[in-house]
Amino acid sequence: MTYRDEIVFELWRAPRVLLFGFLAPFGAFFLWAVYLFVSCLPNSWTYAVAHPGVAIQWYFASIWHHAVSWLPFTLSVYFFRRQAIWLWYRLSVGRTGITYEVTESGITNEYGKGPTILMPWANVKSLARTNRLLLLRSDYQGWWYLPWQAFDAASQEQLWAYAQQHVAGASKSPTASV
Repeated sequence: MTYRDEIVFELWRAPRVLLFGFLAPFGAFFLWAVYLFVSCLPNSWTYAVAHPGVAIQWYFASIWHHAVSWLPFTLSVYFFRRQAIWLWYRLSVGRTGITYEVTESGITNEYGKGPTILMPWANVKSLARTNRLLLLRSDYQGWWYLPWQAFDAASQEQLWAYAQQHVAGASKSPTASV
């Protein structure tokens, strides 16, 4: 797995990831505004009852102003955190490489001297194919990806057909939920 593959995956996921990074400061300042309202009781309640429109407008303007001012900082910290976790993971002791094994039950990722993880075909809800990655979506494990460079050209086409067949078969089974 190369750093370029990881960046491609991050950019493919960017709208969802950045949405969380974008909403985080708004949520934090909303909770801060609620805290300020509760900590200043009964004065804040009396003012809010007497002037509800002005109080609501002030709270929303305050949340908006503070959240937007913190947005460049939170987005860059969130992106840096994700990249630092990836680098730590890639450079950690005992990590000698990833081996992929495709079986009838699912795809197994073996991480050198580390853990072995199985993604069963029954859990795969959808597939996506990019130039560099095979993407598998699961309801409870999120997105998984396999770099195409880990397979030769003939194996790539076989894997794509095999994955489509198993995902289509899993969605038609009576135990699978859509």
